[in-house]
Amino acid sequence: MEFSIDKIIQIGVQAGVREALDRISKEKEEKRKSRFDRRLRNTDLLLKNYNKFVAHCNTALYTSKQLKQANAIDILDEVEDDEDEVYVRSIMRTRERTFLIVNHIKRILGYYKYITKSEPEKERKYRVLVGLYIDKKTYSQMAEELYCSTKTIERDRKEAIEELSVLIFGVDGLKLDA
Repeated sequence: MEFSIDKIIQIGVQAGVREALDRISKEKEEKRKSRFDRRLRNTDLLLKNYNKFVAHCNTALYTSKQLKQANAIDILDEVEDDEDEVYVRSIMRTRERTFLIVNHIKRILGYYKYITKSEPEKERKYRVLVGLYIDKKTYSQMAEELYCSTKTIERDRKEAIEELSVLIFGVDGLKLDA
């Protein structure tokens, strides 16, 4: 069986196209998984830093309220150049954005508590989140408190983070199966 040059080229092109499509498909899948993993990490980071966010909101040196007060002009007069004024505005924006995040997390945790209270296993997940992230307890302390193993605490934490990711990020927090 003899192949013409055109036939050989056609077979080569088809093989190349198939390979390219396979690679594109794999890259899309990796990107999708990476996006989901990033949402899980972001949820974990938000919860780990929740108390710090609250402290930031409560102790930011320049709040909107402070700048609206009569001594706000004195505060701004003390800055030596435009760079310091930019810094003050940056602190204000950061505080306001952090305040929005804190309130969002509070609402999500409140809702999560509400939807988990009907089932003891699901309620335990909520208690694990609050214990580990808000109350800063250890896995061992949580296991002792909830009468289970540290492996159960870790599993509950992971599952709760996945559930919270959807509540925090909406559809972007979903792990969509291909």
